[in-house]
Amino acid sequence: MQGLATKVTKGAYDPIPSRFSADLHQMVKSCLQVNCEKRPSCDQILATPGLLNHFTGTLEEKIAFEDECELQGDNLLQTIRCPRNLGQITERLPKA
Repeated sequence: MQGLATKVTKGAYDPIPSRFSADLHQMVKSCLQVNCEKRPSCDQILATPGLLNHFTGTLEEKIAFEDECELQGDNLLQTIRCPRNLGQITERLPKA
């Protein structure tokens, strides 16, 4: 446990795998700053280009899907029902 505390206070951490984007590498690096004054705020994190590109693409796909459903007369999104008590969901699922 002492080793972890030393790493945290020194800002030492293992790098994230290279399969992740440079934007994510930079985000992790900025969030793990030892000096809290240098860490980004939530608003700054949400305004990063990489995150905005991801959200924008995802939202555009969702809107396009909804538009396509409306054009076809399908209201699939309105047919999804979820019980108010999520504990009941297991009762409604098919048996194994």
